[in-house]
Amino acid sequence: QNNGGIMTKQDIKQIFKNEKVQLGAGAIEVIEDELNRKVRTMATRCTLGNVKRLTPELIWIALGKPNQFV
Repeated sequence: QNNGGIMTKQDIKQIFKNEKVQLGAGAIEVIEDELNRKVRTMATRCTLGNVKRLTPELIWIALGKPNQFV
C-alpha cells in the first residue's frame, strides 16, 4: 500500500485482498465513483464553509457532519 499518496486501483485491490474479499467485475469502478463523489462533497463543504485553503486543522469542515451543508 502507498505511503499517503494517491490511492491506486492496486491499493484498493490489496486492501480487499488483505480482508480476503474478492472484487467482482465493475466493483473497482463503483468504488472509484464513490471516492470521487466524497471528494466533490468535501470541496463543496469547503466552499459553503468559506474555506479558501484546506488545512489539517480545518479538515473537519470538509468532512462535515451529516447534512451540515450538503
